[in-house]
Amino acid sequence: MKQTINLYQFRNAFYDMGRQSQFSYEGLEHIFNYFEDCDPDWELDVIAICCEFSEMTELEIRDAYGLDDSQSTTEYLQKNGFIVGTTDTTVIFQNC
Repeated sequence: MKQTINLYQFRNAFYDMGRQSQFSYEGLEHIFNYFEDCDPDWELDVIAICCEFSEMTELEIRDAYGLDDSQSTTEYLQKNGFIVGTTDTTVIFQNC
């Protein structure tokens, strides 16, 4: 049995699983839209999304992936995965 959910229900699923701090409010919207565009019939798995995607500042990305000043975080993420979206301060991406 399948159930169609909207953005509000998608966000609530993260709260219900205790993952409310995993992504920002805006970050969850980017992820929801990504899945809606790719495959509107995908099955929601909050834990899998939390394992597969991250939301970090550029400085956090540089630290996490050991990038030096000569490397662009955007180019690195595009080359090694993909960027789902950005907020004013963070990047939402598939883990490399």
